[in-house]
Amino acid sequence: MSNTVPSGRCPVPWCQNDHQATPGAHWQAIADMGLERATVELRYALDDQPDAHPVVLVLYGHDWAPLDRLAIPAPAAAALADLLDLLTVPTLPDFIASLRRAARGPHTPRSTQW
Repeated sequence: MSNTVPSGRCPVPWCQNDHQATPGAHWQAIADMGLERATVELRYALDDQPDAHPVVLVLYGHDWAPLDRLAIPAPAAAALADLLDLLTVPTLPDFIASLRRAARGPHTPRSTQW
């Protein structure tokens, strides 16, 4: 990165990325959840481009495997948080199953009703 000082320390005040070790976007850790044998980490990330849009970077997976990465545009992440806030503990598994089903594409005209 052109705006990185020789130590790798980024001049962007909130950035926690050592660009010398890991070139790329500016990011700040928001949450790091150590679950039973799994990890979920949330980061705010912004590329160093004039037209860049912020994303919430989600790193997740089992502790014994490399973490998967999901970049969610910040407005979509806020909407997802609002949606998840509406769910109750009993409806969360149904929502998760329905989301996975929807991600696979259309199947039958049936849908999950709560």
